[in-house]
Amino acid sequence: MRALGPSLCAVLFVVSSVAPGGQAQTSPYAFEIERVADGVYVAARKEHPGLMFNANSVFVVTDEDVVVVDTNITPSSAAEVLAALRKLTPKPVRFVVNTHFHDDHVMGNQIYAEAFPGVQFIAHATTREDMTTDGVSNRRQLLEGAPPMLDFMRRLMTENKSLGGWELTSEERTSYASDIAQVDRYIAEASGFRLVLPTITVDDHLTLHRGGRRIEVLHLGPPGLSRSHAPAGPP
Repeated sequence: MRALGPSLCAVLFVVSSVAPGGQAQTSPYAFEIERVADGVYVAARKEHPGLMFNANSVFVVTDEDVVVVDTNITPSSAAEVLAALRKLTPKPVRFVVNTHFHDDHVMGNQIYAEAFPGVQFIAHATTREDMTTDGVSNRRQLLEGAPPMLDFMRRLMTENKSLGGWELTSEERTSYASDIAQVDRYIAEASGFRLVLPTITVDDHLTLHRGGRRIEVLHLGPPGLSRSHAPAGPP
């Protein structure tokens, strides 16, 4: 996507959900909706920095519909972002762009597929393959490695120790608690994950003409990050 420009406004969303039995629970996810250009918004993640991850999402609101870029780490996170989008516009989502295959960019695809029949998913040609190979492997590693890591982090918090062995700071405690809550949610939702693959693949360049707006989807080369986000087990 093209460069967007400065932030003009922001609204913080911290969403509550209802657990079985009717007890309200605060979501482990937090984000701000920032208007960065005319009709262009970013759902910028505001979870505390730590070991867990979630992707920002972009909304491009056109004359007739919406293009969404990236769909978050879990279906519930995507549903919270979609609820914020519905407050911005009643227009339907017609295209979702996945920038790459990691779960925090694609695992919410199913929410948009369910909400908008006929929505098209756009990604680089290798992303479709990666989602069914490296993506599946990464997810398996995360689900296998996360429970012992969570136990280890909870023990550290009880002992007031950091991963580095020093006394836990208040900032580290907040970060660890955020990580634990997000991973707990990921594990809880994993059995319901449904992989929704790209329906349109791009090798180099794709231009979408939506009303009076032109949206260019460009392949700028391989990402510089590791192909795996899966956490290691406890030391």
